[in-house]
Amino acid sequence: DVYKRQLNNNSDLFLLAIWFSKIPERTIIWHANEDNHPVLAPRGSTLELTATGLQLKDPGGQAIWDEKPNKIVSDAAMLDTGNFVLIASGNNSDYAWQSFKSPTDTILPTQILDLGSVLVSRLTETNFSKGRFELHFSNGSLEFIPVAWPSRFQYKSYYTSNTSSANS
Repeated sequence: DVYKRQLNNNSDLFLLAIWFSKIPERTIIWHANEDNHPVLAPRGSTLELTATGLQLKDPGGQAIWDEKPNKIVSDAAMLDTGNFVLIASGNNSDYAWQSFKSPTDTILPTQILDLGSVLVSRLTETNFSKGRFELHFSNGSLEFIPVAWPSRFQYKSYYTSNTSSANS
């Protein structure tokens, strides 16, 4: 796996991620992150699905990352759209959690951004830390904002759609 070998030049660190096979080049479309930093797991880590959600544990059993929705989870599924979902117990059409509602740096066809959604670019192709650009969807407008590195200062937006629900 190319990304495994290149993550911090350490072949013993892994990124919990979703690949989208319908794109010709191997493309990671979502990855686990904590406070907008990629979650890297050492070799031998495990991902466990429980009634309370998903939990990534290191080889010693310590939690590295978890996703705990406020619904009981019965199943998980990878949909053809690229959306990974945790299904709420007793209702196969109700998602307790879904990757499409926690976007990282990529959106896909059929994916809808909720108000307040933010996509943050990667620092580089193989470094999944926060990058220098953010796409904000708020007040019914899209804003593309450059960000200073490493201070995280947001500059004036490159682009604003100037649309809002008030104009509809």
